[in-house]
Amino acid sequence: METFTRIRMDILVEAPLKARIARLLDEEGVSGYTIFSALGGRGADDLWARAGHITDVGQMLMFICILDADRREPILNRLNAQYADQIGFVTTSDVQVIRPTKFT
Repeated sequence: METFTRIRMDILVEAPLKARIARLLDEEGVSGYTIFSALGGRGADDLWARAGHITDVGQMLMFICILDADRREPILNRLNAQYADQIGFVTTSDVQVIRPTKFT
């Protein structure tokens, strides 16, 4: 089966940034993304957990999107310029897809 290379971008951010990150991806023309709620983990300051938080503050979300390689740098530049001081991280990796037109 023929596959096509695209970029997977994972963006872990605090929940209050959800609308801003979604807007940034929309403005950059990302054709789709999925948002997952993170239950907990370990970070620079030790273990953390979503349990017990009354508001979105302190809760973490993971955005996952697959996109054309030419979209990577503009998105990374904007994320770095606007959110470099925020809690979270961004990773990118090459992935193979079978329906390339779904991921632009």
